[in-house]
Amino acid sequence: MTTDTSSKEMKLQQEGESDGQLKSGLNAVRDLRSLSKQHANTRTELEELQKKVDDDSSTLAHRIEIENAFDKISVTQQAKVQQTQAQIAACEKQRETLAAESEQLSAQLEALKLANEEKISPLRERMDTAQNDSDEASLALANARRAVKAAEGASAEATSKRDSSITSVNRALDGAQERLRIAQNQYDKLKADPQASAEALEEAAKKAQEANAQAEEARKEAERVSAQVRSEAHDAQEKLFSLRQEVTAAEQAADAAKREALTSRNEHDTLYKQCRAAEQEISAAIDERSAQSQSLQKQIETLTEQLNEQQAVLDEANDIHTTPELTSKLYETIQADKAKLAELQREVTILAQSEQSMRNSTKGKRTQFYLVSVLGVIAIVLIIMLVVWLITSAG
Repeated sequence: MTTDTSSKEMKLQQEGESDGQLKSGLNAVRDLRSLSKQHANTRTELEELQKKVDDDSSTLAHRIEIENAFDKISVTQQAKVQQTQAQIAACEKQRETLAAESEQLSAQLEALKLANEEKISPLRERMDTAQNDSDEASLALANARRAVKAAEGASAEATSKRDSSITSVNRALDGAQERLRIAQNQYDKLKADPQASAEALEEAAKKAQEANAQAEEARKEAERVSAQVRSEAHDAQEKLFSLRQEVTAAEQAADAAKREALTSRNEHDTLYKQCRAAEQEISAAIDERSAQSQSLQKQIETLTEQLNEQQAVLDEANDIHTTPELTSKLYETIQADKAKLAELQREVTILAQSEQSMRNSTKGKRTQFYLVSVLGVIAIVLIIMLVVWLITSAG
């Protein structure tokens, strides 16, 4: 019984010591973090104050430098300002002159364009008329050539018809005359034969008369047809000759129209180029003045920037010269900040030493705390894994 009681007391004592060690380690970690944060904040404050002192010192040095050289700066900058203002005024005057010249040249250009149009317009109308006449003459020539080609076909057809028709009626006339000769020979034979009967002689005479009448009819037909087809062929040839003369005349007219069109176009183009060259010369003068004006405008902008910078330097010098109390106040502020800076430097040094001392003195406690914490986390993870395994197995 006594042994059991002693064991329990030892176990409770060990647990108490373990809890005390864990709490002591936690307090050590917490105190170190707090001290480290205080050290970092103080160092940041020190750096910010150092930057402020550096900036204020630079500003103070600048104000003292300006104040010491104020008279020289004032005279120099006023001279620069006046010179720059004079340059700007000169540039603006030049731009006004260029603008007036450009306006005058623009008026001259408009007047020249109107005058040139009055000179070019008649030639343009003549050129257009000549071109239309040339087109019409070319069309008339093409029509005349087509008519000649058709007339040549008609003439050839009429000539062929003439020759074939004359051959045909002559062949018919020759046949009729041959029949007449045969009938006449038979009649002459019968007439010379004393034994021939009156009836046979009368029949032969009748046939001879009929053959003669047919031959006469064939002769008249041959004369009529020959005269008709010769007339038609002659008319076709006359028409062809007349059309060929028309083609010759149309060719001459077309050539003359083309020459007139070419001449009028050359005259128009020559005058047009001369007029446009004169207009382009004035336009180039206008463009040149516009470019010069733009260049002057850029110079004015550059000079204006210089003037603003020069005036800013002068204004700053005047401001510093008229406010010496600000320079004194800035000097006092710097001195006060330097005193505070020294105090913060000492505080940072003390905090750094304290932090390092605490790190050294609490290293064991913090290590034990971290180890216990890790073991606790591992134990919790194992317990969770065991519960999950049990639930899975039961399922």
